[in-house]
Amino acid sequence: MILTKLTQTQATALAAIIVLAILGLYHFGHDQGIGIKSVDEPLSIPPANLTAASIVSAAPIVTNDSNWAGYIIASDIQNPQALVTTISASWTVPTVTISSLDTFSAAWIGIGGYFDSTLIQVGTEHDSVNGADEYFAWFELLPDSSIAIDNIVLSPGDQINASIQLINSFTDEWSITIKDLTTNQQYQNTFFYPSSQLSAEWIVERPTVGRRLSNLTDIGTVKFTNCKATIGTSGTISSFPGFQSIMYESVQSTDGITQLTAVSDLADNGSSFTVETSASAIPELFTWALLPMIIATALSTAITKKRHARKRS
Repeated sequence: MILTKLTQTQATALAAIIVLAILGLYHFGHDQGIGIKSVDEPLSIPPANLTAASIVSAAPIVTNDSNWAGYIIASDIQNPQALVTTISASWTVPTVTISSLDTFSAAWIGIGGYFDSTLIQVGTEHDSVNGADEYFAWFELLPDSSIAIDNIVLSPGDQINASIQLINSFTDEWSITIKDLTTNQQYQNTFFYPSSQLSAEWIVERPTVGRRLSNLTDIGTVKFTNCKATIGTSGTISSFPGFQSIMYESVQSTDGITQLTAVSDLADNGSSFTVETSASAIPELFTWALLPMIIATALSTAITKKRHARKRS
């Protein structure tokens, strides 16, 4: 689009609207704690002169991800050490909104997997498949596939507590436990697994199904509570440097992105937060934030069309 022949009034109006669009996006991202950037853009790493102590006292760094939403912590953001030995949390099994498409979602805790390819995790699954909702508990030790836990039968509203703990650092022996506190069902087992121990995660995920990233199930809001970890010392999420991850989906037809989740700030206790997956909640936020840009685009298109019309006449 060429703007060299716009009238002064048109150019001034367009410039003003573009400025408003930039300001609108900036303030929206600042207020919501959301990073407006490409999914493929590298993670925002703090300057090297920031110490671990200063990072802990600051808000978590906001990052974009194609399949994770939640919080990730480590001993250090730039140079994480193999110090994660425990993680735990509680959440409520959400209610699936049945879709005409097959959709999938999981809520889980894990150790490793953010800075490397090892990941030990345990959680719950909530899917809409063939027009019916499905719920089950599972665990996974990458690169192996996830394993469903048959002796726990889940229902929406069940209260879940889960933990992962290093039992023996010399033999890489880990304990995985998940409990359905509502029905008093429990699974506990030990495994030998060479984890990197670099990170701890509390995540809502849209998993890979059949080698393709799945559609995310609308499960409303998932609230994680009592989120604790041991990374040298024991503490809550806010005790350590970390990331707040927000899930986005690339829109190839428009070279844009669509926000799939909203992740809340940590509660005052530093151990609780929510992940919102309801589609109705997220586009509404972006509609207001992007309104100035939409107007600017419409105006520039109208001006261009007028100029082309004059050429044809």
